[in-house]
Amino acid sequence: MVSAQEFRVVTHDGKVRGRLGLWDDDHPLLILADPSCDARISMGVSEHSHPSMVLYDKRCRRRAVIDLIPDGLPELTFRDMNDRPRVKLHLLKDGSPVLQLFDPVGQVLWSSPDRHHEGK
Repeated sequence: MVSAQEFRVVTHDGKVRGRLGLWDDDHPLLILADPSCDARISMGVSEHSHPSMVLYDKRCRRRAVIDLIPDGLPELTFRDMNDRPRVKLHLLKDGSPVLQLFDPVGQVLWSSPDRHHEGK
């Protein structure tokens, strides 16, 4: 058996292109990188045991997130260059979809179905 606090995948010249470890000494995290960014994709489990995957652009900005929200249902969020959510898609407990569009400051512009129906 092999164990460590972190495993790294490095190029022949020693540049880190991947890491597998614990982000808070307790929860697993896998990060894959390229020459332009230390993280282009990360996958992990949060302190609340919710899995998530984050995609980053070439400037290392978080742009898309897919995760399971606290009730265990999937959610997909697209973020702008300022890391603000602009589009969010998730499912309700009955399986029906909710789509939300946000303005540049994070306020809901439009939601279908209406937000007061969520969770019912």
